[in-house]
Amino acid sequence: MVSGSARDKLSAALLRDENEGYRTPDFSFDAGAFKGIYAERHYAMAMRRNDAAGIRRDDHVARYEDMLRNLKFYGAPHVAFLFMPVIGDSVRTAGDIGMYAQTLLLSLAAHGFAGTPQTVLGFYPGSSGNWPGDRLLHTFTLVGFKKTNLLTRDH
Repeated sequence: MVSGSARDKLSAALLRDENEGYRTPDFSFDAGAFKGIYAERHYAMAMRRNDAAGIRRDDHVARYEDMLRNLKFYGAPHVAFLFMPVIGDSVRTAGDIGMYAQTLLLSLAAHGFAGTPQTVLGFYPGSSGNWPGDRLLHTFTLVGFKKTNLLTRDH
């Protein structure tokens, strides 16, 4: 979990690495690998999200600027990182961490907080020297208070 100045320093490192094209993901991601119904769902979700934020599909600058907000944690005051050990092919471990992440989100909501899981940070595990060396970055969760204006996309 990072907050305050540690959160701000990490955000600056992530933005610097993105600006320099430095990505060293622990897991591969290829949007082109989505086929059939999965591609349709992926595309539809992105369209709904961008429409809600007022971003046109052909506005690549606005889409990129919106992506950068991930690296600023959408203004959330706290960021929880979920790491996983490498065990076998890691599929079951990833499932376990995913279930834990869902439980964390439910617990946050039950206690009056809001959480937003994100995976984009996984493209930049080398941005901080503080990651556990024998772990993979599974996901991170933005933690804050829910705001009623979701179009601002800030916590």
